[in-house]
Amino acid sequence: MFKTLSSLAQTPVRVLDTKKYIRLYLIVSMTAVFWVGVAGWVGIWRLTSPDPVSYVFMAPAVASLLILSAVLLAISFYLLDTASIEHPMTAGRRRFAKLLALLALLAILVANYGEHWALWWQGDRDGFLLTASVLLAIGSLIILFLDTKFFSDQSKPIDRRVILWCVIGSLVSVGGAYTLIERDIDQVNRYVQARAEMVTEALQLSFIQPVSAMQRMSDRWDSLDHAPAPQYVRQEIRSYLRDFTEITRISLLTESGEFQGDVHGDTRTDGLLEEALTLPGFHAILKTTRQLNTAQMTTPGLLKTHPDVAFVLAPFEVVDGGFVVATIDMGGLVRQSFTEDEPPCCFNVRTALGQFFATPGPVNENQAIAVAYDRGQLEDMFNFEVAFWKEKMPGEIGMADYPIWILLIGLVFTFVAALSQRMAQLAQERAVELFENARHDALTDLPNRRLFQEVLQSWNRTDYSQRGLSLMFVEIRGVRLINDSLGYEMGDALIRAASVRLREFIPPFAWLARLDGAEFVVCLPRMTQQELTDLAYDLLEQMDAPLSVKGRHLSIKTLIGVSSSTDEEITDPMALVHQADLAMLEAKRKATTQFAYYNDEMGRAAALRIALAQDLGQAIKDGDLNMVYQPLVDSRTGLIVAMESLVRWRHAVHGFISPAVFIPMAEESGQILSLTQWTLEQACTEATEMGLPTFDRVVPFAVNISPMFFQREDFLTVITSTLERAQIEPKYLQIEVTEGLMMQDRDTTIKKLHALAAMGIRSALDDFGTGYSSLSYLRDLPVHKVKLDRSFVIHVTENDVDANIVEGVIGIVRDLEMTVVVEGVETSEQAALLARFGCDQFQGYLFSKPLDCHGLREILHHPRDFLSLIQNNSSI
Repeated sequence: MFKTLSSLAQTPVRVLDTKKYIRLYLIVSMTAVFWVGVAGWVGIWRLTSPDPVSYVFMAPAVASLLILSAVLLAISFYLLDTASIEHPMTAGRRRFAKLLALLALLAILVANYGEHWALWWQGDRDGFLLTASVLLAIGSLIILFLDTKFFSDQSKPIDRRVILWCVIGSLVSVGGAYTLIERDIDQVNRYVQARAEMVTEALQLSFIQPVSAMQRMSDRWDSLDHAPAPQYVRQEIRSYLRDFTEITRISLLTESGEFQGDVHGDTRTDGLLEEALTLPGFHAILKTTRQLNTAQMTTPGLLKTHPDVAFVLAPFEVVDGGFVVATIDMGGLVRQSFTEDEPPCCFNVRTALGQFFATPGPVNENQAIAVAYDRGQLEDMFNFEVAFWKEKMPGEIGMADYPIWILLIGLVFTFVAALSQRMAQLAQERAVELFENARHDALTDLPNRRLFQEVLQSWNRTDYSQRGLSLMFVEIRGVRLINDSLGYEMGDALIRAASVRLREFIPPFAWLARLDGAEFVVCLPRMTQQELTDLAYDLLEQMDAPLSVKGRHLSIKTLIGVSSSTDEEITDPMALVHQADLAMLEAKRKATTQFAYYNDEMGRAAALRIALAQDLGQAIKDGDLNMVYQPLVDSRTGLIVAMESLVRWRHAVHGFISPAVFIPMAEESGQILSLTQWTLEQACTEATEMGLPTFDRVVPFAVNISPMFFQREDFLTVITSTLERAQIEPKYLQIEVTEGLMMQDRDTTIKKLHALAAMGIRSALDDFGTGYSSLSYLRDLPVHKVKLDRSFVIHVTENDVDANIVEGVIGIVRDLEMTVVVEGVETSEQAALLARFGCDQFQGYLFSKPLDCHGLREILHHPRDFLSLIQNNSSI
């Protein structure tokens, strides 16, 4: 179980950055180009016209090159993107990936510019090809010019679901655009086919008109029973055919085909008939005309120099059995088939002899977006073919443009949707990571208090709970001193180093968590007390060794408290943590050992402290405390020259509670502020009751001020207002502070002490020698009195070393022109020796125990002979 729990300690964090955007673009562009190539082959299969071959959508070579380039770029991207995950990135692998990207770029360039080398290279949808080319060209350039570290630095490849979304999204985008193109092409093809058929029908009607007119004229002259004069015949022919503007010349031929002269002529066509008479094909038409005795039209293109000229021949018996020949402008004949509202556009007409008409314009059938063909026949004379095409007009939206926009919008949507899915996935992963990070300590990467509690609760619901559990509560001492002296960064580094050492030396089956600050918990399967003791001392030995932190060797002190479950099933595992914490606090209080094992007495003592803390707050609120006063005696006169105010608490249930118990408890709970306030007000009030202002000399009373109360911004104001309410002059009040106050804010402390002196309130330094004693800062303190702690005088009459220390300290303080007070004087021998050393005042049970205000008033008004106790070495 403990191995499983320790696997929760680390969770990587990933974020979406610019690299993800570029990688998504590459995937979308590669898949889109691949599907465009596939769509090209679909268009070849569905849209190509076989006669003649016309790749309306895309040529096979272009479609194949698009697919090839997409595959090459995909392989190149895969080689780079998976380099740091599946295979190491080698120089050969990198060069091969770059080469594939370059080949993909070349394939795109060939697909785009191949039309300049072969007209059949691509179809009419240039925009589709251009879009695919731009997408893939950008992708190729990204791979060619970006550093390979760009891909190898990725912590994780893009999820397969995102890739699948890109593939499907690009397929839908290309498929939708292709569907629109196919629909448009089908509509355009039907349109151009209908137009081709309409043109064919119109041309058939136009072509037959001059033939019919010539036949009617021939039939009319054949019906005459006599031959008219030649001049009349010529005049009649010109009159009959004058409305046919496309007939540019009318000539007569003999039966043998010899030229007899012109009836009507246009200089533009001079010599054309004579050229035709030299062609075998023209004589074949003459023969056919004679045999069938009907008008015939030659196939346009008979004259290579003038393919748009044709000849209509009709038998003409009235002129020596010869022929009448009309030279026809076939271009004009085609043009007159259309009205001015519908001019001829976008088609050409050809016969077996070649094209003889084409509408003017920059686009021909090979460059159109749709072409249709239709065949016509002029009776049995000749066949012709009409090619009609659709060209894209400037500014026209649709056809090649509209599907491209659909494609681009679809690809953008695919990119955004894939990105959104990726971001949603990362957001989900991030939520999981945040959840895990909330259960892990950011500094040491260890499970924190929250996860520790969850694990213990989960452990309690399993069968493991019946096997027992042991906990070690470990506290690293000295971190606060490091923070204050070297900075918090060094303190954090110290905690990290300590956690690493703890993980190194705890058993492999143990589980380590950081609760708070420099507090750690080691979770173990239940062990015997001796095993836990051995483990604790081993850890203490390892942890107390100096730690190397940022080039410094820092020493720390470690405290360990241990608790274990009993043989009974555990109902609340967190109770073990509390027990181990109490054991650690016991080790801290003893100061003789760094390790303690929890016992029931610790639990009862802790419960008592909690109850007393609650009762103390109520006692302060209700005024159930009382004040006592211990006099300070002058060593030279034996008179009471001052008194110290002391607070006492008699509990209704537990009786007398020592100040050594409830004052530290008040400091821990923050009740020391209200306790100090009550002490100050009560002492000022009782000073009036004792009649201090009416006494024949000034006997000030001293009040102990806690450091927390002294540091209040309104401290001086509180002192002033309290004195005013009690109607006590400042000279009757003395303030006692401890030397530990100097370690918090020295400048502020000195400033407030000067302010008190200016008000007439004297101050004293209490318990000198028990804290961070320093004679150097004692010189700068504006205090009037220094009180030596009783620990200095316990063995002063028995130990020469103690006596020399006390004598030296007294001498230094007197040299600083401060009054020296020694606390805890209990024998006249001590008093006599201290008086000889130069002590100014005594305080202790030798002279008086602490008295209430009435007892002290009595002793003030009825003085005792304290001087004899000092000089005669006799007790009271």
